Amino acid sequence: MYRLHKPIFTQRGAFGPVMALSPAAWYRPGVGITGSLTVSNWADQSGNGRDLAQGTAGNQPINLPFAGSAYGYLPGIPGNFFSTPDAAANSPVDEIKIEFVGALDDWTPANYVALVSKYQTGSSADSYALAMKSGSGGIVSFIHINGATTTIVDSTAANGFTDGAIGGLLVTWDKVTGYTNFYKSVDGGVTWAQFGTANVAGPTTALNNGTRSLYVGVQSDGTTQPALGKCHSAKVYTTIAATSPSVN
Repeated sequence: MYRLHKPIFTQRGAFGPVMALSPAAWYRPGVGITGSLTVSNWADQSGNGRDLAQGTAGNQPINLPFAGSAYGYLPGIPGNFFSTPDAAANSPVDEIKIEFVGALDDWTPANYVALVSKYQTGSSADSYALAMKSGSGGIVSFIHINGATTTIVDSTAANGFTDGAIGGLLVTWDKVTGYTNFYKSVDGGVTWAQFGTANVAGPTTALNNGTRSLYVGVQSDGTTQPALGKCHSAKVYTTIAATSPSVN
């Protein structure tokens, strides 16, 4: 807790004035915060009305409370991400299941936001990505790369999450049918429900066994389409039926 005290002299004792402490302002962590991630106002809890306000978005501090579930912070700035090197475990080619659980500051971004990605330029080094579609009101995209051909399959419904709230997104794709399905979770990835049209038509060609590292919160160049918010988990499964991720 943060308190600013002012001296109030109330009486004279045997050795001089007795000082009673009354806070001039009181700022309690997580209390009186305005803003889901960046803070525009921190309300004074002393009753004196000395709120800390910052109206300029670029200067607003970040509120990163601990809510019982560990997370990594993604500041939406190029060069800030999580990654793991290319490996067989993150390079399935015939089917895939990708999962992201986090709290994005904006679940309806104006620009594409890469959530889980082995994608950069659409070359043979790329494989796939799970992303938020630009300017779509919350549509989710599965990006499939075969050779130098990039195919984007979109959900037919928006995710519906509130900005700053924890949400989970999951996509499955199968080469045999081309079916692409989208799911969401409102309980941190414990349970999943399909949203939008089932079995959206997707490509029936294999994913590249690309050499890109796997990135979370940005494209595989480490700079493009950065995510702003919190990442609670990111998982890749090499089969749709798998219950244990190959990358977690």
